[in-house]
Amino acid sequence: MDVLLLCPPLVNPTKTWRYCPYHTWKFSFTEEDHGYSGSNLSLGYLASSLRGNGYSVKIIDAYLRNYTIAETIKKVLKEKFLVLGITIMSHVNMVDAITIIKQLRVRGLETHITLGGYYPTIKHNEILKKYLYIDSIVRGEGEITLPLMVEKIKKGESLNTILGISFREKNKIIINRDRPLIENLDLLPFPARDDINFEMKKGFVPGICSSRGCFFNCTFCSISSFYKNLCGTNWRARSAKNTVDEIDYLINSWKLKKIKFVDAEFIGGSKIGKRRAREIANEIISRGLDVKFMIDCRADNVDKKLFSHLKKAGLKKVYLGVESGTQRILNLYKKNVTVRQNKKAVFILRKLGITPIAGCIVFDPFANLNEIWKNYLFFRKIKCFDLYRFSRGLIPFEGTPIFDQLKKIGLITYSFPDHTYNFASYPIRVLFKTLNEYSQQTYVVEKKYKKIFLEKFSRAEILENKLMFKIFEKRLNNMHYNFFEKVYRIIKSNNDNIDNKELQAIIKVTIAKIESYFINILNSLENQ
Repeated sequence: MDVLLLCPPLVNPTKTWRYCPYHTWKFSFTEEDHGYSGSNLSLGYLASSLRGNGYSVKIIDAYLRNYTIAETIKKVLKEKFLVLGITIMSHVNMVDAITIIKQLRVRGLETHITLGGYYPTIKHNEILKKYLYIDSIVRGEGEITLPLMVEKIKKGESLNTILGISFREKNKIIINRDRPLIENLDLLPFPARDDINFEMKKGFVPGICSSRGCFFNCTFCSISSFYKNLCGTNWRARSAKNTVDEIDYLINSWKLKKIKFVDAEFIGGSKIGKRRAREIANEIISRGLDVKFMIDCRADNVDKKLFSHLKKAGLKKVYLGVESGTQRILNLYKKNVTVRQNKKAVFILRKLGITPIAGCIVFDPFANLNEIWKNYLFFRKIKCFDLYRFSRGLIPFEGTPIFDQLKKIGLITYSFPDHTYNFASYPIRVLFKTLNEYSQQTYVVEKKYKKIFLEKFSRAEILENKLMFKIFEKRLNNMHYNFFEKVYRIIKSNNDNIDNKELQAIIKVTIAKIESYFINILNSLENQ
C-alpha cells in the first residue's frame, strides 16, 4: 500500500469539556436525532485524489469507529505502507496524535509521517521543531499537494519543489511556498466513501461539502485563521450541478434519504451564494430527488423567500450560528449580527416548518452570572434551549483572534501543543463545572436507556405511544430546567462562598430522579 490515512481518536472524550459526545446528543423518540455526519470527508477527498493518481490508499477513521489509542496503534501496525497521513483539527486532536506517533516510532515504524489540517497548517514550524519524528506537514488543501509528495517519496527525491509543504531534510526545516487554494472545486473527484456503510449503521447522516471557507471573521473560528495566510479566495463553491450530481450518486449508490451539508456557511453571505443555494434547490427539485437535508448558516443569511424554496427541495433543519442572546458576547465574537436578527431568523425558520438548531457559546472567559441567566431565558424563549450545547464553553483555537486576546491578558494556560483557559469569574467557573458534570452523567443515563428502549420495542411500538413519549421528553427537559435554575440560584446567592458539596448532592439527586423516571416508563410499556 502507498498511503495510510488516519483520523486519530479522542481519549476519554466524556472527561473533557472541549470535545464531548454529549454536545451533539439529543434524546428523543418523537423527533429525529440531529443530523450529524460521522466520517471524515477531508480524508475522503485525499483518498480519491490519491487513487485518481494511481496510488493505493486505506483510511482508518479511529474517531468514527471510537477506537482507543491502543486499538488505533494496533490497526496501523497491521498495515504496510509508504506514507502515513494524519489529519489534525485542533490542539486537542494533536495531543492524542502525538501519543500515537510516539508509540508507532517506538515500535519500529520508519515510514514517512505527514500531518495536515487546520492546526498543523497554522503551527507547522513549531510542530516540526518540537517533534523530530514527524517528517512533513501539508499546509492548506492537500488534494494536489499530497499525490505530488507521495510521488517524490516513492522516487527517493527531495520535496523542495512541492508547493504547500513544510518538511525536515538533513536536520533542517524547510518551508516551501504556499500552494494557491483550489479555485474550481468542481475539478475535484467526489470524496471516497470507504466508511459510509459503517457510518449509516451507527445512525450518522453522511455529509457532503459544497463549498469551502467563509467570508466572515468570527473571533472564535479557526476557518478564517486557516485560510487567511493562503493564496486564494476565502469562500469558494462548487456549482449547483456538480453538488447535486454527488447527491444523486449517494442516493443511487446507498439509497440515502438524508444528507448533511458540512459547509461552514452554506449560503456564503453574498448574492452569488444565495443564487447558488437557489440553483441547488432547483436541481434537486428538477431531478425529482427525494432527500431531506440539513445546512449550517448565519442568522443574517436566513431569507424567507430563499428558505421557502430550499424547504421545497428537502431542507429540514438549519444549524444556526446564534451563539448568544446578549449583544456583548456577539460583539466579542465579531458576529456582526444583533440579538434581534437571531430572533428573526429562528422565527422565519419555525414559520416555514424548518427546525432551527441554535449554536450556543454563552460561557466565555468574561461571562457573568446575569448574562448566563439572560441567555438561559433567551434560548428558552426561542425554544432552542439544549442543555448539552448550553453547557459547552468557548473553545479558543490557536491562531484565532480570541486565542491571542486571552493569551495576552493571561487567561490561557499554555503548554504546547495543548492549552486551557480560566474564567475571570469564580461563580462562573463553578457553574460551568457543575453543568458539565451534570451533562456528562445525564448523557450516560439517557444513552443507556435509549438503547434499552430501542432493543425492547420496535419503531412501530414507539410510534404507537408517541403521545406518552412526548410527555416523557417534556418532563425530562423540565428536570434539566429545574436543575439549572436551582444550581444557578444557589451560586448566585452564595457567590464567593459556594458549597460544592451541596451542588454535588443536587446532581446526585437529579440523576437518580431521571433514572427512576426512565425505569417507570419502561415498566409502563412492558405492562401494556
